[in-house]
Amino acid sequence: MRPRGRRWLRSALDKAAPWAQDRLCAPPVDVAQLPVNLPTGGWTALANAEGKTVHLPATVEQYYRGQNGNSFGLSSSCC
Repeated sequence: MRPRGRRWLRSALDKAAPWAQDRLCAPPVDVAQLPVNLPTGGWTALANAEGKTVHLPATVEQYYRGQNGNSFGLSSSCC
């Protein structure tokens, strides 16, 4: 969905994603060197997942604060 030139995206929280051992990377970062973490159930699982329409730029915390067990700080995914 992209109304009137604004950037919209659907975001789904992957509650089963293993993220606790992920390395934090502060800028500058070569994104081509970062690992690709597949969603639980693969990319096709996202099509059937419940999600929220988000406006970019956005953060996971902005839309899912506390829903993954983190009431503050870093979460395991981004938009």
